[in-house]
Amino acid sequence: MIDTDIFLVLVNGIGLMGLVAIAFGIVERLSWPRQLRSACQGLIFGAGAMLAMLSPAEMPNGVLIDMRAIIVAFAAAFGGWPAAVFAGVLAALFRLWIGGAGATLGAFGIVVAAGLGLAWRRWLRPKGRLKAQHLTVLGVVASLYLLVGFVQGMSGWTLVLIVAPYILVASVFASVVLGLFLDRELNQIAREEHWKTRALTDPLTALPNRRAFERGMALLRLTRNEAALLIIDLDHFKDINDTHGHAAGDYVLQRVALALRTHVRQRDLVARLGGEEMAVLLPDTNLARARQIAGRLRRAVENLQIEWDGPVIGVTASIGVAVNRGDVPAVQMFARADGALYAAKRDGRNRVSVAEEMRDVTPIGPLPVSARPRGAPRVA
Repeated sequence: MIDTDIFLVLVNGIGLMGLVAIAFGIVERLSWPRQLRSACQGLIFGAGAMLAMLSPAEMPNGVLIDMRAIIVAFAAAFGGWPAAVFAGVLAALFRLWIGGAGATLGAFGIVVAAGLGLAWRRWLRPKGRLKAQHLTVLGVVASLYLLVGFVQGMSGWTLVLIVAPYILVASVFASVVLGLFLDRELNQIAREEHWKTRALTDPLTALPNRRAFERGMALLRLTRNEAALLIIDLDHFKDINDTHGHAAGDYVLQRVALALRTHVRQRDLVARLGGEEMAVLLPDTNLARARQIAGRLRRAVENLQIEWDGPVIGVTASIGVAVNRGDVPAVQMFARADGALYAAKRDGRNRVSVAEEMRDVTPIGPLPVSARPRGAPRVA
């Protein structure tokens, strides 16, 4: 009778782990910070362990047998230390709340299982794709929590000898089947993130592209804080292409992009809009700070010494600056920065022009980026 109860409990536990694994994949796809996702996954695994404890197989000495420790070990193995902490604490406290002869020992076993899952993740998990043999090892390692039964002396030995075969088989089976499922989910998510990043990245400069820039502009509407927009256009870039060739022009764009990234803050967005035109979005930035950053970027570009097949290519940039509250429409903000850029071009290039210091900031060239036809001519 006891053997049948243990078997049914473990089968139900494996089914429960399948549901937990699906929930794990859903959370993993969310665009939350990694630690927050891990903590949320820990809560999910912890809830799964609690559900497993609601229908255990009870041994004659009052000890409860279920899949709680294996579930917690999985939380640690696939979710990391935040998931291990949340799942382990939640399940251990619930086991203590249930009470019974083996409550303290059961809670301790849960903590040990979390540690075993982390140990597998740290030292035994391969860097590449998971295979069945790796997951078999995880199942065996997770089952080692049963060794805490030795604390009970002879009754503990009896417990381990009766329960261990079932726990070991169930743990290995669940590890292989569900582990391969989770690994497939994680790799699919990684592929999706890779293609999503490529879709928002300019292949030449590795900067965010125009689509990513427009998304950044849209986010400004979520706050009323001041933000600054810098539109940067390289001066006489066509002459560089005509004199040194398009390969040299591409290299100049790469060097300029690197210089811009180096001289802005981590939270700022540097993007390539197309051709020789780039933009820098500065959140939470007032006019004085925006002018200072724009001047620093102009000097960084001017000071570049770009060697190409012997000759050194010099390059300068004109920069238009606009500062607005975040609730100002993106098209209007871009139009003001675009007008300032053309004023900088008109006044001699290689300079910074600020929209707020001009009487008329109506663009004298193309439309704002969101409405500008692709391939519209720019002033060099």
